[in-house]
Amino acid sequence: MVTTDARLAQPPPNGRDWPRLLPWLLVLAGVLCYVNTLPNEFVFDDEPGIVLNRQIRDWTNLRAIVESSNRPLVNLTLAVNYALDGLSPAGYHLVNMLVHILAGVTLYGVVRRTLLLPRYRLRFERASPWLAGTAALLWLVHPLNTQAVTYVIQRGESMMGLFFLLTLYCAIRALDSPNRSAAWSAAAVGACLLGVGSKEVIASAPLAVMLYDYTFLDLPWRQRLKKRAWLYAGLIATWLPLVWLIRHAVFQEDSSAGFGLPALAWHEYLLSQFGVITHYLKLSVWPHPLVFDYGWMPAVHASWPEEVNAQRFMTLVLPQGLFIGTLAALTAWGLWRKRAWGFLGAAFFLILAPTSSIMPIADLAFEHRMYLPLAALTTLAVLAGDALRRRLPSPGREAAAGAVVLTLAAALGVLTVLRNTEYRTAVTLWRTVYDRAPQNVRGVHNLASSLEKEGYVEDAMALYEQELDMLPPNASKVADAHNNLGNIWLDAMGDPDKALAHYHQATKVKPDDAEIRYNLGRAYLQQNRLDDAQRELTRAIEANPQYAKAYNNLALVHVQQGDLKEAERLLRQALSLDPTLASAHQSLGTLLLNTGRFAEAVEAYQQAMHNGLRSAGLLAGLGSAYLQMGKPMEAREVLLQAGQIDPAYLPVYPMLGEAMIRVGDPVGAMRAYEQALQRAPDWAQMAAQLALVLSTHPTAWVRDGQRALHVLEPFQEQASAQEPLAQAQAAVYAELGQFDQAVAAQERAIELARAANKPQDHLNYLQQQLAAYQAHQPYRETTWPEADGLMLPFP
Repeated sequence: MVTTDARLAQPPPNGRDWPRLLPWLLVLAGVLCYVNTLPNEFVFDDEPGIVLNRQIRDWTNLRAIVESSNRPLVNLTLAVNYALDGLSPAGYHLVNMLVHILAGVTLYGVVRRTLLLPRYRLRFERASPWLAGTAALLWLVHPLNTQAVTYVIQRGESMMGLFFLLTLYCAIRALDSPNRSAAWSAAAVGACLLGVGSKEVIASAPLAVMLYDYTFLDLPWRQRLKKRAWLYAGLIATWLPLVWLIRHAVFQEDSSAGFGLPALAWHEYLLSQFGVITHYLKLSVWPHPLVFDYGWMPAVHASWPEEVNAQRFMTLVLPQGLFIGTLAALTAWGLWRKRAWGFLGAAFFLILAPTSSIMPIADLAFEHRMYLPLAALTTLAVLAGDALRRRLPSPGREAAAGAVVLTLAAALGVLTVLRNTEYRTAVTLWRTVYDRAPQNVRGVHNLASSLEKEGYVEDAMALYEQELDMLPPNASKVADAHNNLGNIWLDAMGDPDKALAHYHQATKVKPDDAEIRYNLGRAYLQQNRLDDAQRELTRAIEANPQYAKAYNNLALVHVQQGDLKEAERLLRQALSLDPTLASAHQSLGTLLLNTGRFAEAVEAYQQAMHNGLRSAGLLAGLGSAYLQMGKPMEAREVLLQAGQIDPAYLPVYPMLGEAMIRVGDPVGAMRAYEQALQRAPDWAQMAAQLALVLSTHPTAWVRDGQRALHVLEPFQEQASAQEPLAQAQAAVYAELGQFDQAVAAQERAIELARAANKPQDHLNYLQQQLAAYQAHQPYRETTWPEADGLMLPFP
């Protein structure tokens, strides 16, 4: 019968305090192994699960968080991360590390309290902290756990592991604390319920508690049931919310897991798991090579020839099945005999059962599934090692055992630290997959995609071509590879013809794919084939009526067609579907700017910046709007930023020069015009603007007629046909005292302005200059004219 023992709360008989420090040493080990994850970027499913997950943007909207995921507690923790530090990965990695460390400390508590049960107390009382600490340490630093800890979105696995262990720990405390048994039992149910919100594997926790009691409590089953009835009932009741959370996934064909999965039958999945579990066991002992994404092939498959299936069954399934079957039989025997190793073996198979039994999952093998089963194996290994230690000669065996443990922990820790560095970026991670699992098509595709995002487009193209060689002609991934190749040719190489060839290849496999149709529309838009672009973008919207980007680009088609009203309607439709679509905000800002609605344009550009877009074109548009509103100071600030972002974006320079002049900085204006001419030496308008400042500015030290004449010298022949050059030429002649030539040039400028139907205000301005030249006076610009021609092209 289990009784309360006050000795549990007292230090060991020798009075040493080292055992009390063991949990803190575990914390230190966890930090040392995982602190180098903090600089790591988001990778793979972190993108949809975190970066693009709108539900985590407001942690107070609990309903949206719960309804958007079958792992609502994970979503809630991500939402808190976002509230604290936005999309900075360091905070997310820190939480993952803390969850793992807490799980390690909890494992320590589970093992230690188990060894202090009446059955084992006499044998393990003094050694229990050290054995528990060793088991927790080896599990905590084992590199096989890196996928569940370093890969942010797999927080669900580590959180489930923590709550699973807490469930077991609280259930054990309910045994050795009779006066608080109800409180500990309630805590166990609460921990299990939190696990339900973390990951579905927690379903095995109630059974694990029952098996624990069966193995370690020396009570007849009736007394055991009577003693723990409320605990068992509460734990089993947690299956109800779990069923509710996963109700849509188990039998749906579009799910990545469940019996509705069309690619794999349940028996094919089961037969494949013999090899997967064998591999897991190998990695537990020798964790190399670790592969983020195995692309594990099924052992047998209905689509393969019978002779292939028969051969694979005999060479793979049968020996692996016999191996796993033998382990399962030994486990059953040990469990029947109520041996500790029997429980640990049962826990291993029980926790793996949801992912490694009969329910098909799209990915047959992932290392994070071994997170909690590995705890059972490390504990088993430590107990086996202790049994061996006890058989060794007494002198020095403790020191030898300690040296072995520290050496092994150090080696595993170093491997963990090194593995963490492989998660540093998407490129480094997928490079390991490409090197270690070259048969994995998804690894090839994702390495290509990550290289493409980093700008290594030639390497990415080669990998996409390799992917096409690996795929059957009609596989859906063929369309994805062609689509990505098309994007590279369109966006990086600037060749819409070659892009269109790949997009058309993609449509042969996926004729109604919205993204491919959208990209076809983009390519046609670049070629100014407006009718074709309109057709494809309309088809993209028909395939996906929520496709905000397609509405945005269709609006640009209508802009080119001159239908600004329809363009504005489409842009606002895009923003109603996705208020965070920065490109649509920018397009709307440009439309409003070009139609004279400057204050609204400023608001639209600011919304684009608020949603993460900060390009030279956007800032140039914002600067143009500020200039038109008579706010040159604001214009100068944003235009300077635009020039820093992209010095090659030429529309910035005339606007920046105009802003500089209006704030009284002629030197800054001349510098802007000179920079424009350095990048575009044939830009006649810039030469004219620079010459005008040098010849008409009211401040004497700014004016330099000879320099202005030199600026205009390459454009002498063009001056007879371009009004700005003729006007600048007249001003320069006047500054040099050559008034007859100034009058002739200014009269030519007026004729050109009239031929171009320039407004009367502009003609009056030119006439005012002419009058000064006729009176043999140089012209001085005391009030610079409003900006002209500062409208921007659509992005």
